[in-house]
Amino acid sequence: MRSPRVFLIVSVVIIIIFFAPYIFRGQDIHMKIADVMDAWVPQQKVLAESGKAFSMNPGTKIGNFLDGLRISGFTTGGYNVINVLFMIFSPFTAFALNAFIMAFTAFFGMRLLLRDHILRDMGAGEREWIINGAALCFALLPFYPSSGLSIAGLPLLLYSFLNIRDNKWSYTDFVYIVFFPFYSILSHAGLFIMISLGVLLIIHWVKARQFHVPYFIGLVIMGGLYVFTHFHLIYSIFDPNFTSYRVEIKVVPMSAVACFKEFLQNIVLDRSNVIAAQRFFVVGAVVLGMVYGIIRKVKEVKLLSVLVGFTLFNAFLWGFKYWQGIHFLREEYQLLNTLNLARFYWLNPFLWYVGFGLSLWILWRSRFGKAVVFFLLAGQLVFMFGGYNWEYRYLAGDELRYSYSLSYREYYSEGLFEKIAEYIGRPKSEYRAASLGIPPGISQYNGFYTLDIFSNVYPLEYKHRFRRIIAKELEKDRGVKTVFDDNGKRCYLLSAEIHNNKRRWWTFARGIGKERRNVKIRNLELNTAAFAEMGGEYIFSAVEVLNYAENGLTFEKRFETKESPWIIYLYKVKSI
Repeated sequence: MRSPRVFLIVSVVIIIIFFAPYIFRGQDIHMKIADVMDAWVPQQKVLAESGKAFSMNPGTKIGNFLDGLRISGFTTGGYNVINVLFMIFSPFTAFALNAFIMAFTAFFGMRLLLRDHILRDMGAGEREWIINGAALCFALLPFYPSSGLSIAGLPLLLYSFLNIRDNKWSYTDFVYIVFFPFYSILSHAGLFIMISLGVLLIIHWVKARQFHVPYFIGLVIMGGLYVFTHFHLIYSIFDPNFTSYRVEIKVVPMSAVACFKEFLQNIVLDRSNVIAAQRFFVVGAVVLGMVYGIIRKVKEVKLLSVLVGFTLFNAFLWGFKYWQGIHFLREEYQLLNTLNLARFYWLNPFLWYVGFGLSLWILWRSRFGKAVVFFLLAGQLVFMFGGYNWEYRYLAGDELRYSYSLSYREYYSEGLFEKIAEYIGRPKSEYRAASLGIPPGISQYNGFYTLDIFSNVYPLEYKHRFRRIIAKELEKDRGVKTVFDDNGKRCYLLSAEIHNNKRRWWTFARGIGKERRNVKIRNLELNTAAFAEMGGEYIFSAVEVLNYAENGLTFEKRFETKESPWIIYLYKVKSI
């Protein structure tokens, strides 16, 4: 059982079992809705089908959104492996392949990093238990899909740079460094990875008293390729003729006590798109490893302390990002909001699992070390299967959270929206629609051209024009007004009746399904003249609007199928 090949095969089989629902369940699998199915998947599908994904013209727009959305408004640009996957395969197949690629890259990358750099002094037999176990746990994390290898591929990236630093590099290390910017996102983690790798270069420079040229060349190559792959996003930041809605983003300053509480929560709890699943066994292993290592004066505790310190620093940056003591700096310097240094926190899943592997090795040498290591590894694997595999939880009868409560097939309901398109009976490019009570990403996925969108980069001027449509609704509810005026990434048709605090996040992420058909809008006040001026003709509403006539709308038809969770009420602007 000590054969490295056996450990490797078992680990690969477990990964396949974990992700098997993508194969045997297909589009009936339950996946993350918020920020993924409601926004990223439909936008990626549209970009891949546009024929413009590889354009280097800063003014290139995709007409399916708004009055044309620049490529900078897409999370994953054209020069990204994910875009190529979506161009070659169906959206679901591309999504599934992306998940498998991330998992296996995470496993083999972490395995190599632990084996050759972190745990290289271990005996071969003991090492296989730990490096495969820790790498396997890391590979099963639900990495944010649009980030590609930003976090999942980080162990392999560090492995390559450490090989270069130690003068043990091969051309494959530089090949991966070249590849990484084409399969990661600069704004999610890429910039902060570059900064961290730069710090490692400086530390080596100080210690060795010699500047490491090949390592520096690797950084320059990586940085240059990030500029190329993220050209549109970088251009939009410095374009004097483009002002993003982000300049109007406002945050509520937090007290030091509230920030400290957030900091403590970040140490053990997950963020929405940065999941480390560390709360029990990983944190427990690191704490035990630190305590035992300090008491026994184990040499590896020094590196573990550095990893823990970096992790706590990142959690601190995130926890205190809205501290009232620095709020004036955020208001005065928009660059702080653009760069968002709190995103160093995205590196924490990687740091936790390197620390996990190192802690297991420290604990291995304790009195009951083998039993402790086995318990921690087995416990973490069970925790991942039971807590983070949503399809297995669904099949076991567990009631899923609202952001995982619908399958891929149910969410996009292609059959239902085909009926709507057939009823309208015109090419979709000839008219514009907007959604009410469901995310616009659903209609975008189904090929409709929409005035509403979920995007991190779109023109401020468009936000102001769109606001005229919903101005009266914004004045009815302070929370709804804050959502649009102080943020605006959800440029949606908002109703105070269905987007208030009680229903907002359900409506935003999941949408109002037919199981809540009792929800009706009684006092909607939209400026349909402004809607029509922007090209809007149809509203796809997941709830019945009782006073539609007062809003200058005509009721066309109600659409419903047995398979779809939605009931869609189709309304049309009277003057059209």
